[in-house]
Amino acid sequence: MKVSFCVTYYNQIEFVWKSLESIFALELTCPYEILIGDDGSSDGTLEKIKSYQEKYPEIIKYYVMPRQVDMVYDPIRRASDNRLNLLKFASGDYFLTLDGDDFYCDKHFVQDAINILEKEPSLIGCAFNFQFLYPDKIITPDQPLRNGIIDTDFYIKNVYIHSGCIVFRNIIDVSRNIFLKNTENFDDNLITIYMLQFGKLYYIDRPVYNYRQTQNSIWNNMTNIEKELVNAMSYEIMSRVAPEFDRCIFHRTYYPMKYIYKNKNILKNQLEPLKYQKYLAQSKKLKDSFIYKCLNWNNLGFVEKVKIFISWQLKKRKR
Repeated sequence: MKVSFCVTYYNQIEFVWKSLESIFALELTCPYEILIGDDGSSDGTLEKIKSYQEKYPEIIKYYVMPRQVDMVYDPIRRASDNRLNLLKFASGDYFLTLDGDDFYCDKHFVQDAINILEKEPSLIGCAFNFQFLYPDKIITPDQPLRNGIIDTDFYIKNVYIHSGCIVFRNIIDVSRNIFLKNTENFDDNLITIYMLQFGKLYYIDRPVYNYRQTQNSIWNNMTNIEKELVNAMSYEIMSRVAPEFDRCIFHRTYYPMKYIYKNKNILKNQLEPLKYQKYLAQSKKLKDSFIYKCLNWNNLGFVEKVKIFISWQLKKRKR
């Protein structure tokens, strides 16, 4: 087995055909497997997946995450768990992640990536550009990169590439990495920054992945303050998963961190009560969490607030 495609769905029946057919359209000279994770869909997505699995039983395997009807789930945590579960079963030398509503738009990129990675064992992955796919237009980001090996510090500080258009070496052992196993945000930036601990990325400047933009996506359903909070929390998660990149990660997430610190005394009032409790509980799990202290600001004493002020001044020096 050479390549593992890890595809995740949740109530996306209308996109199953496009995403899977974009894998079958790839021109590869090596075997591959398609691992599908369904997050307890109720719209017929699973039945569509099963029809594909019956057609390609040697290629497709699917795994279902059950849901309780009366249970409220965190969509980010569920998507993270779904992805990590698939990686436990990935047997390929290389792996890719594909979100169920997205699809590949280049037939040759995986083989081109493998050819490069086979020649240069020090690389951890080969990255390409992507396209934002809107209902009425397509936008290709203008990446500040040239073809070739990417400087890791520069990437972490300045670049966003959707992790779905990166072919990674499969070196992840989810079962042995306790923090990775329990993380609640194994998504785009965290995947890539975690992998960069084990080698550099090679970049080829052509779009290969269509990143669909929908109004009902997890991200678009968030308020602006939630988005800032999630981005700020990503610093604390990524800096623990990849501590050697702490300074670069802080540079990347400085503005959302600054926003949370600046608005620490009104965060509780600006968030819906259930969402406030959710983010408070998530940040509390992280030892000595700066975000947790900001969220809990109104309950802190004077001495603790002074400590946070000093902590923020020290953090700013990292930038």
